[in-house]
Amino acid sequence: MSTTLTLAALLAADAPPIRVVAAPWPLPDDTTAVRYAVARLEPRDLLAPAVLHAELADAWSLPDYYGRNWDALCDVLSDAATFDALDARLLVIDELDVALALAPVVVDLLVVIVQDAERALHESGKRVRLVLVGPAAD
Repeated sequence: MSTTLTLAALLAADAPPIRVVAAPWPLPDDTTAVRYAVARLEPRDLLAPAVLHAELADAWSLPDYYGRNWDALCDVLSDAATFDALDARLLVIDELDVALALAPVVVDLLVVIVQDAERALHESGKRVRLVLVGPAAD
């Protein structure tokens, strides 16, 4: 796990879409020209799909037609046209150990959705990234 992940490294075109970092992981200062939006979730946000989808819709300014379900999330993240002026969408899940204990299926779904979206967006130059913030390293 790394705590020194910079935004430039995270949002680089050739960067992996999923990263695990050690807590604490404050969003680094913006040193990149990439236009991005951040959704930061806590484990309890993963327990209620309605809350999770509302948080994502708000943080990422998803279109009004976003259906607020898993299929709709896959569709909207894989469609470069929904990014408007954004270059990237960043999802941060804090307290990974707690999130995995409370909602392992949701964490797994989000990993797959981000990976699928990244593959679909490859040629567009748009990016989706997931940062999983784990316990501090000893």
